Amino acid sequence: MTKKWIQLLFWIYFLMLMNFIVFKFFGDVNEVLNRMMINKNSVEMGSSSLVNLIPFKTFIQDIHYSKAHLILNVILFIPFGILFPLAYPSRSSFLSFTVIALLSILGIELTQRLTYLGIFDVDDILLNFLGCLIGYIVYKLIKR
Repeated sequence: MTKKWIQLLFWIYFLMLMNFIVFKFFGDVNEVLNRMMINKNSVEMGSSSLVNLIPFKTFIQDIHYSKAHLILNVILFIPFGILFPLAYPSRSSFLSFTVIALLSILGIELTQRLTYLGIFDVDDILLNFLGCLIGYIVYKLIKR
């Protein structure tokens, strides 16, 4: 597979990831807009902050939710760790990959918060980055 096709595959994956995590758009724009307004009103009324800066808070609050949360947040980012260095070999050093992965995850978290479509959650950042690292290790093993 050529580099251009791998790059296209990476960006399709990333857009699908953004849709799944942030927008959750499945054909109904009004549903997305309604969710934005409900969350915005909730924040303005003080009943929600849409921010979690306490590591492992999600796991402690609800262990049943956190199991699915943990697994999904890791698994969804494994392809990032494989596809990004394949698509952009000049950025495949561990340091470059780490910076790009963290900036991408932070971008997703900020988008969720700024659009009122989700929360900025430090637990998500940790779990997503773990998934990226697992994918990066798989990439390194494949490239041997």
